[in-house]
Amino acid sequence: MNNLNQISINKIEKSNENLEKETLSDKIFSITQFLEEDEIIEEKQQDLLYISEKQNKTFGISSEFKFLRKIRDENKLNPGNEGYDSSTLYISESEMKRMSKFERQYWEIKKKNFDTILFFKKGNFYELYELDAQIGHDLFDLKLTMSRRSKMAGVPASSLDFWISKFVAYGFKVGKVEQTETDIDRKMNNKNKNQNIFNQPVLERELTQKFTIGTLVDENLIPTSNSTYLLSVKEAINPTNFGIQIGVCFVDTSTSTIYITEFEDDIYHSKFETLLFQIKPGEFLLEKTKSNQQIVKIIKKIIDFPLINFLTPEKQFWTAEKAIDDFQEKKNTRFFKQNPECLEKAAQKSQFLLLSCFGACIYYLNSLELEDDIVSLGNIQYYDMMETNKFLVMDAQVIVNLELFQNTNDRSEEGTLFQILNHCCSNIGSRLLRQWITRPLVDIKEINRRLDIVDDIAKISPNILDLLRKKISKLPDLERSISRIHSGKSNLEQFLSAINGFKLLVEIFDEFEKISAQMDLVHLQKLVSKNSSFPDLKNEIDQIEDCFDHQETKKQKKLIPKQDSLDPKTIEYNRVLEKLSKHKAKLQMFLKEQREFFGCEEIVFKDIGANRFQLEIPKDVVENIGIPDDFYIVSQTKIKSRYWNPYIRKMCQKILEDENVHEKISTSFHLDLMKKFDVFYLKWKESVKYLGELDCLISFCVVSSLWDDGSCRPILCNPKDYKNQEFLEVRNLIHPCIKPRISTFIPNDIILGSKDEEKKPNTLIITGPNMAGKSTLLRQACIAVILSQIGCYVPAESCFLTPVDRIFTRIGANDNIMYGESTFMVELKETSIILKNSTQKSLVILDELGRGTSTEDGFSIAYSVLKYFSQEKSCRLLFSTHHHSLCDEFSLFPNVGNFYMSYSSLNDSKNIVLLYKLVEGSCPVSFGINVAKMAGIPESIICKAEKISEKLSPTENDEKENHEKENKNQILQKTLFKKENQFFLKIINFVIESENNIDSSNLIQIIPIFSQLVLFYSELNKNQK
Repeated sequence: MNNLNQISINKIEKSNENLEKETLSDKIFSITQFLEEDEIIEEKQQDLLYISEKQNKTFGISSEFKFLRKIRDENKLNPGNEGYDSSTLYISESEMKRMSKFERQYWEIKKKNFDTILFFKKGNFYELYELDAQIGHDLFDLKLTMSRRSKMAGVPASSLDFWISKFVAYGFKVGKVEQTETDIDRKMNNKNKNQNIFNQPVLERELTQKFTIGTLVDENLIPTSNSTYLLSVKEAINPTNFGIQIGVCFVDTSTSTIYITEFEDDIYHSKFETLLFQIKPGEFLLEKTKSNQQIVKIIKKIIDFPLINFLTPEKQFWTAEKAIDDFQEKKNTRFFKQNPECLEKAAQKSQFLLLSCFGACIYYLNSLELEDDIVSLGNIQYYDMMETNKFLVMDAQVIVNLELFQNTNDRSEEGTLFQILNHCCSNIGSRLLRQWITRPLVDIKEINRRLDIVDDIAKISPNILDLLRKKISKLPDLERSISRIHSGKSNLEQFLSAINGFKLLVEIFDEFEKISAQMDLVHLQKLVSKNSSFPDLKNEIDQIEDCFDHQETKKQKKLIPKQDSLDPKTIEYNRVLEKLSKHKAKLQMFLKEQREFFGCEEIVFKDIGANRFQLEIPKDVVENIGIPDDFYIVSQTKIKSRYWNPYIRKMCQKILEDENVHEKISTSFHLDLMKKFDVFYLKWKESVKYLGELDCLISFCVVSSLWDDGSCRPILCNPKDYKNQEFLEVRNLIHPCIKPRISTFIPNDIILGSKDEEKKPNTLIITGPNMAGKSTLLRQACIAVILSQIGCYVPAESCFLTPVDRIFTRIGANDNIMYGESTFMVELKETSIILKNSTQKSLVILDELGRGTSTEDGFSIAYSVLKYFSQEKSCRLLFSTHHHSLCDEFSLFPNVGNFYMSYSSLNDSKNIVLLYKLVEGSCPVSFGINVAKMAGIPESIICKAEKISEKLSPTENDEKENHEKENKNQILQKTLFKKENQFFLKIINFVIESENNIDSSNLIQIIPIFSQLVLFYSELNKNQK
């Protein structure tokens, strides 16, 4: 997006041949296909500069303005100079003097916002000039014209939101320059000042609003119902332990919610990666320092085409001290609607990185004219990522591997857990559901509260529930509405929509309260009843509605105050309205006189553009009778002429002046009413919270009814009631995301740990043929836990579990080219994190650990890690592998069980049928050649592979001999493995303990050396034997 300036000239020229035949959306897509992630500009402020340079070559831009041919910032620094500020442009005084009044007005604004596309209001259009116009033409085919020396391209005012959203989607900052006075204002001022008509100044204009992808507040511009975040981040070395300390502040401008957090991270930035996957920000604020390279790489790896703003340290990216001073000043002046206590606590805890990031957001929001609108609410919350006493923690790998929000195929929501569960009828519910999936609960009481409400909802008649859901779907996005009203930027339609929305919300909750009382649904009643949870909004709604006339407002599409109001503004409003009516009545009387004079009833007043009340007379009537001497033609058609005379012009001017005053009073009345609405902000916000929760729980009820194979309520158990044993027991479980695509999906039992007297293993080694469903089984176990702990039914016959504190996944074989990490390194890195952070309460799934290296290395790692988990961690573990000898090695371990995905061999034993059923035992082979056949590998290669496989496979005599040899040397081998395992575990522990002190690049070199040492140790033992 924001790397458009890096597109090669050849690619653009080639694409232009096809663009003419495509729609606008197709054009955007076709251009963005060329955008390579590596090409994203690290300093977003230089976008327009680079564009101007590249566009000069690509599109042949030439400018009449000298300062655009040699660009410098306001400090006369050239691009590339240290400290260059691409948001400003230097224009000399002599060049400014040579400009027209309008040009000077434009460049006074543009030179302070050179990195921003400016839509400049002129009458009923918004115009783009010079580089902005050229960009609009080249991206969206906006028509280019010339105005004096400037290129220009315009869009109608009615479609401005559409065009702003298009530019923002490309990663541009966009500004809206409004006329702050009308032509009537200017004429009235000039009349009062007796100013010469030839010496009139241009209409006053000012930059009123800026738009970026992470700071959109208008619903019409936000492309999704999900939150769109602006995030600032800063890292430093923790002086106490030399670890990485990270501070973060992220803002949802659409709901005016600010989150702050600070945490210690590992050398891989695992927690920061997790945060990015959880909230998916669109825009970032970083300090302009070289130390941010690692952070930038992580952002680009996870976020598609991020908008990254680099701020000058201290001046723009504030210090913690400056942020605290600013906060105290705001607090003393009662700037905040509610006191943000978490900021005070952060200062007390010396969380300076967090506070500095908060300061960066304050600076940036202020530069976009958004600080007062968003920060003044004081809606600032602390975001604790690792709050394991409240939430089940899932890191970035879990979110990706389980495809919670984004599939790994095309990175869309198709087939994700979020899509399957999201039957919410409101945007508020959808956003809350995303939060619930990201942070499942661990508190059994709260989980059961949700499940109890779901049970109550399920008892309501489906027809009645459908009617109520339809009403919820008619609600506007009330959470965003109240934020927009607070900012004073809600138009009449949005304001009335919010009021009517809250009236409907009250009606919906009243109906739920009535139903729950009639059916004795006590749990649901606690959520929807005004006596327990949901706030009573009737008085607040009545107070707002009593201020204006509903029927007249709806009829005139303007906010009309009630006529009997004693409010001074209402009295003035009525006085101006009465004056306006008298002037219009005089014109109607004049019209009546003209009809009588000409003897023609077809004579009417016609409004043509800005020239209103033109007296339209048929030409044949004029030819027969003639016209008075003071009439003059303003416009005409073939059959009609339109006239003004001094009287019409005088009355027209008075009407325009009255309407102008009337409009200002009406606008003031609208603002006053929004302020009155905002007084009850906390109540509106509280009601919206309960709407989101109700919508989510209804969605859980709906989705459980759609599972054809049935579902069950999960039973959350307290470990204290089971001798502190942790377990997960799910019978006939299906994967809810795969079942809709595979009608014959085979359910499975997954049992880890014991909930009764019979001892059952908490670690399962799972073997089986390739493509037999091992990875799917591992994933669906995790999904079952997530569903259980968000308070949703599980697609299974039964489900019992003790709450899981963390889920860990090691799935797939991927390298990380961006960090120079091999597949093997990625495996070890992820395993190291799991070994360090897992607890007895965790659920761990390891899929084919050790596949990224040689068989010997892979087996040693798999064996050592598996033994460490079974003996040291005692967590719930699913371990799939193709190292079949692991099953023999752990066959005597009481807490380790051997299971495999079953299959059926055909007569020739070379072909198998996969049964996708988990059964006890082990599978001796992986049937890789069978998968090769399924993949369509040529038959000649298959035959050759089979012959080689037969040669490598042990004969019956070999197996017997090996078996006897193993029995003779069993004790010795066990001892050697034990020693080797201890040696390797020491290596792993060294890596874990040292990870904060070892650079990632050095770690890449160290791990293979450790692996070779293990092999050398093993070989040494063989020689000794």
